[in-house]
Amino acid sequence: MDKLNTYTITSEKYEKLALLSDDIYNTAVIIAHFCNDRADIEELRNLVPIVNNLKKKSDKLNAEILNWDED
Repeated sequence: MDKLNTYTITSEKYEKLALLSDDIYNTAVIIAHFCNDRADIEELRNLVPIVNNLKKKSDKLNAEILNWDED
């Protein structure tokens, strides 16, 4: 029960994860700007809090991945 699972991430896999997290964050930023620029459309205005939450969480993920080898 107390067995600790250890995972090894190669530098190639790390680079892929870093690029993927960058892509997710950048996509969330673009969607947030799109929704904010068209706040006159109620459906887009309703998406703003959801998109901002996604952007915040993807930023945390990106920061964790970038600081991975410091741990």
